[in-house]
Amino acid sequence: NRADLHKQIAQVRKSGIAYDREELSAGLCAVGSCLTISGSEIIAISIPVPAGRFYGQEDHLSRALSRFVSEIASAFPDVDRVFPNSLKNEHSNSKRPGP
Repeated sequence: NRADLHKQIAQVRKSGIAYDREELSAGLCAVGSCLTISGSEIIAISIPVPAGRFYGQEDHLSRALSRFVSEIASAFPDVDRVFPNSLKNEHSNSKRPGP
């Protein structure tokens, strides 16, 4: 439902980490985050995992992803971590095409 979706989006904005718990494909889960290159290009990084190995490991996977994303941002001067709050104002008025 819409209220649950808004709640999930708020959590992603707060943490910078998003989860796919078999929403896209049955049997496949993922944890993801994003970075920017030179402040303009947004790139996504995810760890896809078979559902049977994902559940119960979400915290471990999100910490590993967060460390990896931070390492990338530290290693390359043009790359920054993106926390979705920083995208809120930039994209809040954009309309996405319908299905």
